[in-house]
Amino acid sequence: MRRSALVLALMVIVVAGPAVTAARAEHTEFFAIVVRANSDSVGNFDYRYNLPSGAGWLDGDRVAYRCAFMFLQSGGELVFRVTFTRIAEYAVINDTYMHEGVRNFDGSPNPSGGQTDFCPEPAEAYVPLEGDPGPLPVITIADISTGLPLEIRNYANVEEVGPGVQFKIQSATPDRVTVLLYQDGLPVTAVYYDRLSDAVSLTSNFTQPPPPPPPPPPPVEPISIQIARIAFDPAGTDTGRNPSLNKEFVVVRNTGATEVALIGWTLRDRSGNTFTFPEFTLSAGASVKIHTGSGAGTITDLYWGSNRYVWNNRGDRATLRDAEGVKQDTCRYSGARGSGKC
Repeated sequence: MRRSALVLALMVIVVAGPAVTAARAEHTEFFAIVVRANSDSVGNFDYRYNLPSGAGWLDGDRVAYRCAFMFLQSGGELVFRVTFTRIAEYAVINDTYMHEGVRNFDGSPNPSGGQTDFCPEPAEAYVPLEGDPGPLPVITIADISTGLPLEIRNYANVEEVGPGVQFKIQSATPDRVTVLLYQDGLPVTAVYYDRLSDAVSLTSNFTQPPPPPPPPPPPVEPISIQIARIAFDPAGTDTGRNPSLNKEFVVVRNTGATEVALIGWTLRDRSGNTFTFPEFTLSAGASVKIHTGSGAGTITDLYWGSNRYVWNNRGDRATLRDAEGVKQDTCRYSGARGSGKC
């Protein structure tokens, strides 16, 4: 793998001691952050000491080839920070013409003048690139009072972009924009653009990816409450009294695999006589009888509460509807027998 060709070749751009001072004297207009991975260039990122807006970039620090940070100054205030932090162990972050150890990560002066020992870790575990990274990042830092840009960081201007390198805005908020640098689809470096002052605004050309489609709803278990039987003309004399009325009944069965709450369901004959189920749950595979007369309801028997017979001996139709009024089952009989299966 190319990653096995590690850090040895990456030291070629190390600039130290007097060489930095000499190079700085020749390039007082800018310094640069140089990112390499697998011995190949990822990109060369220039930062100008003096910008046309009157703002300018200030030296921060570069720490042990793992990270580097610098600050934007405007109106005598540090208003912005850019941080390069490596994600892959084989990535190297270096600088050219930058004075190292000038400022700490919080922007305070570093009196020692040596490299600081603080290096921010990646904000999260970044994953390989999937799909199109989108347009090249453009990050704009603007003065709130004037609305004019102090600096525009356009990745179309990055120099020495190596083979297989891609740039992507990973996320963006009013206070931070995160750009990932990829090599061959693998994230090697994160670049954080952090707003430090309310005097500036931070915007980018980040486009929020569309949310993933919602998962399909779980399959709906079909309601399987059925009219199983109607006892419309039971044996014996029709006395009209409650014991005789209760010999007339309808059997409702749950043929499904789950229990069903029947509160608000209705059972109606052809003439419009209606029984409304009370708070009642019919277990899977269970049945309940709805008797025409009165009685105390149980898990197997419910009572219509009628003082007269409901089901016509010469033929009738029973209709079962759920609480929303949706018809769930119908049973017709012709009166040939005193009890009929549906």
